[in-house]
Amino acid sequence: MRVALIRGSSNGKSAYREIFGVSMPPLGLASLAAAVMPNGHKTVLVDALAEGFDVDQTAEIIKSWAAQIVAVTINASPYYEFAANLAKKVKAENKNIVFVAGGHHATFVYSQVLASDFDYVVLGEGEQTFSELVNTLAQNKSVSQVKGLAFKGDGKIVQTTPRPLMENLDSLPVPAFDMFNKDRCKADVFGSGSHLITVETSRGCPYNCEFCSVTVMWGHCWRFKSVKRVLQELRLIKALGYNWVFIVDDNFMVPVNLKERELLFNELKNQGDAFNFISQIRIDIAAHHPDIIKSAANSGLRIVFLGMESGNDDVLKSMRKGTNVATAMEGIKVLHENGILTHGGFIVGAPYENENQLNSTFEYADRLRMAGLDSIQFSIYTPLPGTKAFSKAVKDNSLVTLDWSMYDGLHPVMKSQRKPHWLYFKSNTAAAMFFLKKWISNKSTQPLGSDYANLVRNATRFISKNFMEYVKDLLVTLPLNSLRIWLIFRKAEAAVTKDALEILGQKNSL
Repeated sequence: MRVALIRGSSNGKSAYREIFGVSMPPLGLASLAAAVMPNGHKTVLVDALAEGFDVDQTAEIIKSWAAQIVAVTINASPYYEFAANLAKKVKAENKNIVFVAGGHHATFVYSQVLASDFDYVVLGEGEQTFSELVNTLAQNKSVSQVKGLAFKGDGKIVQTTPRPLMENLDSLPVPAFDMFNKDRCKADVFGSGSHLITVETSRGCPYNCEFCSVTVMWGHCWRFKSVKRVLQELRLIKALGYNWVFIVDDNFMVPVNLKERELLFNELKNQGDAFNFISQIRIDIAAHHPDIIKSAANSGLRIVFLGMESGNDDVLKSMRKGTNVATAMEGIKVLHENGILTHGGFIVGAPYENENQLNSTFEYADRLRMAGLDSIQFSIYTPLPGTKAFSKAVKDNSLVTLDWSMYDGLHPVMKSQRKPHWLYFKSNTAAAMFFLKKWISNKSTQPLGSDYANLVRNATRFISKNFMEYVKDLLVTLPLNSLRIWLIFRKAEAAVTKDALEILGQKNSL
């Protein structure tokens, strides 16, 4: 079979690419390619987001390559529109092409995906299910025995037996890293010649934040690859010429694996592998385990993404975050002292957050800036499909739109204690002020003589180069978008609740 693996575009843009010049390749598709190629199937990977392709251009590639199966990742809700439009366009010309969807959004909204022009949805973990599906289709056999699948059948939606999660991640084939276009895998904010690739060392999360879809997708378990396997993948990546590695794990370090991580860090340091690492970690790990943070920094950990969420302890409890503001402050200090650049993520506008608590988050973020926090992101509370937050929003009749392009964490989609257009405007201006203060501070100090200092200097140059674009967005785009959000909420209709309830119940008919 000829299989085309597609990552679409979210409104034609990527926030990280537009703001920071960072483009991260779709690791999941490389894993799918590695799963099907040993069986003789030919694959092509089309990264429409990185290449800047629209639906028409992507459809033309599918046609010219004579794809028989098209697999589209809908890992995040904003990618749904591109995927649906692509399937509709391609199917209009050739109904025999099989369209398959997978990823978080597709898993939790499979009824809506199948109601469009998709034939199959891979539910949850994809490698085994997709490989079996392709093999079954190639042999013209019934797919009813393929576990972890939803598909159309006699006017109804059929869901097969759920597939158990893989216990041993080392049994997965090594992702087809060579399918990425290295010239598109860039990290301009880190300086010229920076090529960024994605790596997975674990799956799942042992925590249970109420707004997050990770535990729903992977279950309440956490699995990780062996040190030997991780080193094998890193050696392949190094041979391909990449010098930046983004570890996509939702939690790179958790208490149960710190010994394994220490072993990995020691191996990397002893082997002298010249990698710069980016990872996502919990702030309490940094605060309570400074020794492991020091080892990580010595082995190449340069940047961490931190989900700190709020500057108010009561809100953190409602989020079931399992940490507090004092711990976050201590964690930032530990990371800063070890020369690790920090990007902090906050969530504002939760339905249980009042105005004082919201303002305390903005004020707390500024205090963290003075303690060493380097970068910030204020996301707007978004009840993602599959989460408890989504179920509650539906039951409370607080959802205002099911326009999935707005489910990006940047736009309000539900009623809260603050006016939505004000929340959008305030969160963006607060982020702009954070970066302006940081930019001024970095320009005035110009630190020298360390990896951290070089990163800061390169980032400052990048921001300076794009400064006028940021000003334009702040003075023109932001007010216009705020007005658009005001209009959307003003025209909100009750029909949203009916559609959302159908998603919760996953309609069984088409």
